[in-house]
Amino acid sequence: MKYESIGVTHVSGSDLPWVPWEVGEGLAYKLFKVDPVHGVMVAALLAPAGTQLGRHRHTGFVQLYTIQGAWKYNEHNWIARGGDVVYETANSIHSFTILPGEDVVTFIVFNGTLEFLDDDDNLIHTESWQSMLERQNNFIRESGTEVPDVTSFEEN
Repeated sequence: MKYESIGVTHVSGSDLPWVPWEVGEGLAYKLFKVDPVHGVMVAALLAPAGTQLGRHRHTGFVQLYTIQGAWKYNEHNWIARGGDVVYETANSIHSFTILPGEDVVTFIVFNGTLEFLDDDDNLIHTESWQSMLERQNNFIRESGTEVPDVTSFEEN
């Protein structure tokens, strides 16, 4: 196989639905690309103003670009707004809080698992590329639409 033939993949964001995500009220995501070999996901997150994603830890890196809205981690004193980038090292623990006013949309590249924790750092729920991809595929399948292969490295 020639690497030139697998170097580019295009995914239309409008072809993917927002998948409801029960880890927070009104949250939804889209997985644009999943690399099962390295556990890397390319995704978007939609979070309604005034909500939050519970306290959690990523086991790998996170690169997050804020497209719209404003949010913060309760454990830090900065606020991320449209145009801002946040980079997280593995194993940082934080609570993602969406500020009132405007829904937040982010673009995220991350790897590893997402571990939700209680106030005593006990693990209460884990998300991985497998669980998020399965949820997305089931959601698309239930709508009667063809499920795109976001894991393929074949040029489309």
